[in-house]
Amino acid sequence: MMKRKILKTLLTAGAITIMLPMAANAQSITSVAVSDIGSNYDSGEILSQEEANSVKENAVPITKIQTLSSELTTDEISAKITEIADKYEIGEIFSDEDANFIKLHAAPVNQTPTIQPSNVVIGDAKKYFVGNFNKVELTGHGESKIGFINNSVSGNFIIRDINQAYHKSIGSVVEFRAFGAFGEGGTKVGLVYSKDYTNSAKNANYNKNVFEDSYVASVAYANYSVRGLVDGYSFMTSIPGE
Repeated sequence: MMKRKILKTLLTAGAITIMLPMAANAQSITSVAVSDIGSNYDSGEILSQEEANSVKENAVPITKIQTLSSELTTDEISAKITEIADKYEIGEIFSDEDANFIKLHAAPVNQTPTIQPSNVVIGDAKKYFVGNFNKVELTGHGESKIGFINNSVSGNFIIRDINQAYHKSIGSVVEFRAFGAFGEGGTKVGLVYSKDYTNSAKNANYNKNVFEDSYVASVAYANYSVRGLVDGYSFMTSIPGE
């Protein structure tokens, strides 16, 4: 048998790309047959024609591998976190792919292992947000206080037209999502709290969104996202200096 040629990555036209081990954030190949074939080869090793045809039929094409999360913008990451959270019920464990995204991008809470009173605050994140859309400006601050089980979330936001022009609708929404650790050793991730805080006005040039809420849960990660709403459009805000 002709000696197989070893390549770091095979990318020739019509050939199969074999990448072992696969990147953690790439879509995994679940076919047992493909897995068995892959275990017989080193990284980049060329397959026989028969095995190559089998992989072509069962493996996920390289063009469908998930885009690296590092290529996403801050707005896209925040929207993705909300999208993931909204797929699940409270207490439902996430898929490994969704859990990894949350671990990578949501703000972690530094849990202290020693026993403390239930009302102690172990995570206190107060952030200022700014955003604009044409002549409409959104400013304000939001805060998430994380305890061992007793937590709170609050916000104070003002959206206004700097030219004092009136709009059919004007307002803002805060999307808050909290995630907890589940399973043996806390290796799994699940949704523990989810709520949108929305306030808007019709035929106005100004609106204020003020809220304060509390919830009971053991929180490992959290995400606080703010959007402006004007005449049916939505725009993201940013945190100065981040």
